[in-house]
Amino acid sequence: MKRLFKILAWVVGIVLIVIILAGAGLYFFFPKEKVKAIALEKLSTSLNRKIDIDGVSVSFSGGIGLKLENLRVANAPGFKEKYLMTADNLDVKVQFWPLLKKEIMIDRLVLNKPEITASKQKDGKVNYEFKSADTLIPPEVKEKLPEKAPKAAGALVTFDNLTIHDGRIIYSDDSSNMKLTLDGVEMSSSLNATKNLVYKSKGDLKVESCQISYGEMTVPNFSLALDFDATADLNNSQAVVKMTDVSLNDLKFNVSLGVPNLKTMAFINAQLKSDMLPLSDCMALVPESKKSLVSDFNIDGGISIDASIKYNSSAVKSLSYEGKAAIKDLTLARKSEPGNLSIADGSIAFETDKIGLEIKKGSFENNPLAGLITVENLDNPSIKANLKGTVDLTSLIKFISTEPKPKLSGNAEYELNISGPIEHKDKLAVSGHIKISDAKYAADVLPEPIENFDADLTISPDKID
Repeated sequence: MKRLFKILAWVVGIVLIVIILAGAGLYFFFPKEKVKAIALEKLSTSLNRKIDIDGVSVSFSGGIGLKLENLRVANAPGFKEKYLMTADNLDVKVQFWPLLKKEIMIDRLVLNKPEITASKQKDGKVNYEFKSADTLIPPEVKEKLPEKAPKAAGALVTFDNLTIHDGRIIYSDDSSNMKLTLDGVEMSSSLNATKNLVYKSKGDLKVESCQISYGEMTVPNFSLALDFDATADLNNSQAVVKMTDVSLNDLKFNVSLGVPNLKTMAFINAQLKSDMLPLSDCMALVPESKKSLVSDFNIDGGISIDASIKYNSSAVKSLSYEGKAAIKDLTLARKSEPGNLSIADGSIAFETDKIGLEIKKGSFENNPLAGLITVENLDNPSIKANLKGTVDLTSLIKFISTEPKPKLSGNAEYELNISGPIEHKDKLAVSGHIKISDAKYAADVLPEPIENFDADLTISPDKID
């Protein structure tokens, strides 16, 4: 998300250069070839990149209007893509009179079909920073901007409507083997700035398709839509973004994002909350590399989430998370094995590489069940569980070999502890206590049925007493 904000920021920074072109055009009476030459010179010099445009037009209706056709921004040396950005056109309308008071008020800025290809190489070099674009910024603003952020993004600009239509953004980081591709980007927003360097922006963002891969992990494609309300306080070098009605496919969330130090961007804190969501829809977002953990299960029910996510650039694992979730009316069945788990009321506590399930009111094969199950090390998962409940022994017949036609009835109370690697059942350690009462058992191999028996079993990993 941080990279996305920075990429969009320098795109908005191009607006400053367009304002210069509009002012310069006044003095040259707008002969097309002359304005085009000025446009290319100003853009190329200010961004320190080769810029190409096929045409430029100027209008005075309702303000100073400028439209650049087929805009192409060359990539930085050493990067394989030819262009950093291309766009069908950039259309801007600026109010004239505020310019005389050194105020930039933009009525309209439309970027049609932009394609942005941002990259970070293994040595840390990026293609979306510009050496000379920051010369446009007032000194009092420049000194408060993030040290590594594109400086053009901090210029004092107010606009009523910034629109990005049918955009495409590709970000790749060779140092972490991460790639992000956003297709069908639609954004509409406004920006207001105060004299004390506090910026406020509101708008909405829609992305038709989001594709994320991180190393060998690939997240299934999803759509994204949200409304945002952002405040950046350059005096205190802080930013807060509130995103309401965030929609991932059909899943709805509210997200708050905080950046405590804009100068370094070393920390980002996020809070994510949701109402009750269908679990089946959530499972559609499980990364491909993790689907083997859930592909053998049928899962249904609802879940609500309250989670915090933290980015720390200096940590061993830069991304960490923790939170809790409430679950209602969950049903879980393994396709390859008999048995159906139901949880009418339960909760989940999770943190980076660990998840715990508390069953407050549940059942297994309609037998009451409660307990706590914790799974750690999700790459090579191990389990710790404490389960207790009662069982009608007749319901266990399906778990016993059908030969030699056994018949079982009675009741059992149990409390069991289970631990070990999930993928190796033979290495699971089981301990606890089972009490059986009023039981009956019959099978073809027995000379006569056992008409009644009780049992009190104490179980340890290597024996049963």
